[in-house]
Amino acid sequence: MRYTIYEYSFALFIFRFITIYELGLTEKGNSYTIKLI
Repeated sequence: MRYTIYEYSFALFIFRFITIYELGLTEKGNSYTIKLI
């Protein structure tokens, strides 16, 4: 299966959002999340 550049960037966006959300669940992750944004 071939992915277009739009599908690829969208998948990266979703992955980044999930990662930031999971980091935000921990107390230690809060300061790290602010750095990512």
